[in-house]
Amino acid sequence: MKGSKVLCGCGATITIPFAAKKPLDIPSSETEAAPSAQIERVKCPYCGFEFRVIPYTVEEFCGVPDPHCHNCGKVLDENDDIVVLHTHEDAKPAEYELEASLAPDKLYRKVREAEPEKDHRYFFCSRDCYSEYLKKHGFNFEGILAWIDE
Repeated sequence: MKGSKVLCGCGATITIPFAAKKPLDIPSSETEAAPSAQIERVKCPYCGFEFRVIPYTVEEFCGVPDPHCHNCGKVLDENDDIVVLHTHEDAKPAEYELEASLAPDKLYRKVREAEPEKDHRYFFCSRDCYSEYLKKHGFNFEGILAWIDE
């Protein structure tokens, strides 16, 4: 994926290219672009509808600073063909076991705390890197596969 995806009213999926990483300098009125200049116009190739969007940087899309490829460790940038693997773990209830004592107020004791459901995301810099990871490690991810964004 070379950008975030938008669904058009005609049913087509349009890719909005990632923006270049923003410098972390102190913004000034002379160097900072006006918000209207950051808005891009993207036309649907099928129906011609024009979207006005503010493109994400890779960091904003991933939700982490300096996201890395899960296989090779490369820092992802806007030129990578990013593959995102989403997995899901169901909530786990607390575990109890029968207490050996005969005290009426302590029939069970807690062995494990309850865990909430969890979602995980794994990023790869390309399909080839994802395939290479699968060949080396197999499907070695937490949870079960939910979906893959390419």
